[in-house]
Amino acid sequence: MIAGAIFVVCAPFYGYVVSLIEATPGYFIAIIAGLALIRVITSSLAIAFSGRKHEMGALFAFLIAASGIQILEIGSSFWALVLGVMISLVFETKDFEFAKGKQAVA
Repeated sequence: MIAGAIFVVCAPFYGYVVSLIEATPGYFIAIIAGLALIRVITSSLAIAFSGRKHEMGALFAFLIAASGIQILEIGSSFWALVLGVMISLVFETKDFEFAKGKQAVA
């Protein structure tokens, strides 16, 4: 009920807010969006590197995805997954359960 009252009181001013946002340059909006996502990025990186498994693969996957490269007209998110797993397979073989001959326990 309180949120509805706030919307009703602020409704006449929404047009001015939209005009203000439209008048700001595009890079300024991108800066604000980037600042809003800093917490998400830091927590995601902390989770990715908190364990002792697949750290190098996760780092390369993040860097490839962030680079935005396209190979054979396929986007960077696909190549991040493929190359991240390949790097982990080559450099971090001890982190995979099948390399030890054990079955993964769910």
